[in-house]
Amino acid sequence: MNLLLLVLLADTTYVSPKGDDANDGKSEAKAWRTVAKVNAATFNPGDQILFARGGEWRDSLKAGSSGAAGKPVVYGAYGKGEKPKFWGSDPVTVGADGTAKIDKPVAALLADHLFLAPGTWSWADGVLKAKPGAYTACVRVDPVHSNGKDHLVFRDLVADESADVRDGYGFRVMGSDDVRLEDCEAYRAGRHHFGAINSSNVVGLRLKCATALPAIPGGATFYVSFSDASRKGDSHQWIDCVAEDLHGYQVFYDHGEGLGPITIRNMISRGGKFSVGSSAAAPITVIGGLIEDASLEVFGDHFRADGPTIKGNGAIDLFCSDSVIENVLMILDPKNGAHTGYNSAFVLRDDAKRNTIRYSTVITGDGPCVTMTKPGSGLKLLDNVLLSKKALYGGATDVESENNFTSGDAKLSPDGVPLPGSPLIGAGKSPAPPTDHAGKKRPHPPSRGACEKK
Repeated sequence: MNLLLLVLLADTTYVSPKGDDANDGKSEAKAWRTVAKVNAATFNPGDQILFARGGEWRDSLKAGSSGAAGKPVVYGAYGKGEKPKFWGSDPVTVGADGTAKIDKPVAALLADHLFLAPGTWSWADGVLKAKPGAYTACVRVDPVHSNGKDHLVFRDLVADESADVRDGYGFRVMGSDDVRLEDCEAYRAGRHHFGAINSSNVVGLRLKCATALPAIPGGATFYVSFSDASRKGDSHQWIDCVAEDLHGYQVFYDHGEGLGPITIRNMISRGGKFSVGSSAAAPITVIGGLIEDASLEVFGDHFRADGPTIKGNGAIDLFCSDSVIENVLMILDPKNGAHTGYNSAFVLRDDAKRNTIRYSTVITGDGPCVTMTKPGSGLKLLDNVLLSKKALYGGATDVESENNFTSGDAKLSPDGVPLPGSPLIGAGKSPAPPTDHAGKKRPHPPSRGACEKK
């Protein structure tokens, strides 16, 4: 089927809580009503299924048809107002006797969208027990699911209250190829808010998530990439994504032998650890982004970081080898070990070998700039700004250090940019990255540190 014919055949289906499944769905006035109707329907490449803004559905949206390369099936929004929302919860009222009948197993209970603590409620054999009142009970996982279909776009959709300690995704892309999640949001999930599982060519763009079920055994990760050993080279991109209200959970984690290259660009984590693997077969690149009051933890090898910012009580914790860290800006106030136990900006663990940190800026307080837990790391420090109120090094000191600025007045702005007269300007000697921390082209000679002058 050629592309022109696909365009001519493409159709739009409208869905609204005010609609009727007996309608044809081909106009806003003739919209369908239920997610079940959508899930049961067959769509063609290029078709769009648009949900009314301001609409809410207590059901899970599962893709029923694949698109084609360049002609995805699109699930999106129409009209004005809030993005369409898909709930993993159902409302429930607990009576004066402290019970309510609810057939589906209840994974979590919320009052005014706040999780109730374990021990304050229970569910067994179809009976919910809690204090009398109105609640929402988490009874469904995966409010939005790719369902093994390919060539899909999910755009401007929201998943909420899908918490479950075993699972509980907000958006799950699983067993699929060529799937884009654009401008979607997930709240109050369980194990993961957004997950790309055993899938290839997945792109998450401008996603936002916040709040997870407390006290999940083994923790939770707001964004996750995973592919098992049955697969090979699955590539994922996470671009301009945000996570808030993490409460000690991880913002990102990747694992599995089937992964290929992963790119994480401009991800913002407000308080959650950023944990990445990486290998020669599945290199991970982190470009830009912000980590507040948490660490970037790197396992595996052949990792690359270009331009992330780490602020507050944070660190970069390297278990990896043969990796390059460049254009990193760290403005730190380390406390209580700074998530690594060393209060150090950079920590290189025993097996971290042959790593390079170059053209980065570290301004830290009560802790060293670099700590190596074992001699012989083969670390290269090239053209960095490394300023600490305490010490340059903690632990071993056998590094290849060239042209780093480690004492004196660097004449920097509060955001680490060299001011006029700074000794950093034009003082770089080793080969520099083509751009600086802000993406500005570096001149020749470049400035030391993460930033060129404005």
